[in-house]
Amino acid sequence: MSVQSSWRRLFPLLLAAALLASPVAADDKTKRAELCEDDKAEAAARRSACTAIIDDVQSSPREKADALFNRATLLDEERNFDAAIADYTAAIALNPKDSVAYLMRGNAYDSKGDKDKAIADYGEAIRLDPNDASGYFNRASVYQELGDKAKAVADYTKAVEIDPTHEGAKEALAELTNPAPPAQGDAAAPAPAR
Repeated sequence: MSVQSSWRRLFPLLLAAALLASPVAADDKTKRAELCEDDKAEAAARRSACTAIIDDVQSSPREKADALFNRATLLDEERNFDAAIADYTAAIALNPKDSVAYLMRGNAYDSKGDKDKAIADYGEAIRLDPNDASGYFNRASVYQELGDKAKAVADYTKAVEIDPTHEGAKEALAELTNPAPPAQGDAAAPAPAR
């Protein structure tokens, strides 16, 4: 029996097996994506689902970017900032227009103490989505920590213009523009929005 005739006999069987397997594979892929995105799911199961999507050669770049982002948020919550930054960076490489990935990577840099990189990422988040108050608020918080009152006031003001209900920005702005005598110790900058 020739190789060609064997192939002709096997091809219909292989095609049928692939067609039968694809709904199961698609269903499994959907379940992994749902688990990866579920912020109420157990962390290890969620991380495993995200990693499976990232490692799956059939995942689209967007699916991989979303899974990297979700895994990065887990790492960020665990205060594993270097690993979170690596995953946010990989997500950004796959989806460079994702302003929230820049915002979250900025938060990780800020938490790690790298203020310059945090400011740069918040600036990029603002460039990509100038109507999101979070980028302005987070950058203002870093400027305030660094003692740059003018830049902090400008960014808090912009955050309030975009979102007049943003209590953190309104409070920080009031504190900087109408300073009360310090109580016990210096006032700290507000925590970044997440």
